[in-house]
Amino acid sequence: MKHHDELNSADKAPVDLTLEVVGGLVSLMLAILLLPRLGASDDVSWLAGTMAILLSLATASLKIHHSKALAKLSRALCNGPGQANTLANRVAFLSGTQAEYAQRVLQRAAAQIESISKGVVPLSEEDYFHRIISEMTSIPDRAVVIAVNAFEPARWLKDPREMLFFQENISAVKRGIRIQRIFIVDSDLPSISMQTAAAIKMHHDVKIEVKIVTLQSLRGKSDLIKDWVAFIGTESRLYVDYQDPADPTRVERGELYLDPTDHNDFLNRFRLLEEHARPSSEALLWLDSVNSASSPRPPAEDDVAGT
Repeated sequence: MKHHDELNSADKAPVDLTLEVVGGLVSLMLAILLLPRLGASDDVSWLAGTMAILLSLATASLKIHHSKALAKLSRALCNGPGQANTLANRVAFLSGTQAEYAQRVLQRAAAQIESISKGVVPLSEEDYFHRIISEMTSIPDRAVVIAVNAFEPARWLKDPREMLFFQENISAVKRGIRIQRIFIVDSDLPSISMQTAAAIKMHHDVKIEVKIVTLQSLRGKSDLIKDWVAFIGTESRLYVDYQDPADPTRVERGELYLDPTDHNDFLNRFRLLEEHARPSSEALLWLDSVNSASSPRPPAEDDVAGT
């Protein structure tokens, strides 16, 4: 940053032309005063003086031109491909473990820049949650949130960041924001897990529109099985996240999709999922039946009489 500021200051600073101005005046005075004493005519003296002034002006012009050209080159080296070349040169001077790690950093950076150039911004786990929580907090009126939960629903019960995001979901619904979320579950009722049913119920209870799609109904349609959330409004944004292979209840990383064409593609996927969806009421009825079966029942009258 300091180097950038120095370049900007140097570019805006006036070029020092003191020597050129003084040189031009001295040459003019010498031509006017000295040449006549050496036998030159007045016309020759004035011509020599004029040439001296023009030479000084030409020198000053060249100095200004070269100064601007050097400033432009410096900016290009600092901000453009030259910066990458500088980094590559610095890595080239490293060796051993330092060179190995530096090469990995450059390779990751190159891959990320390539992805960004295609409209997909890679996000770390921290950046992903920071952005979707911020989006949900600031989402404008009459906007819509559309989402697909494609991996472990227990994340809503176990991951503190997911739980914080859910609280922002609740706040958004209270402000009148419509939220639609499809849960892709790995088994059909009644084989659905208690945690999955509980996660669905917690959404339903706060008036988030929930539907269920089973993996069995999506055979041959793996392209629909992605975990994502879209904030649809004047300026739509779409985030895709990827499951942590070491912990299925956590997010490993995310991506921000910038291209409206991608947004439309994901919305079409959502509509296709809706064709296979079942209402959340089925899971809630199943959960209620399980809870009722597991609750202690009062003794029957015959049992009481027998005692």
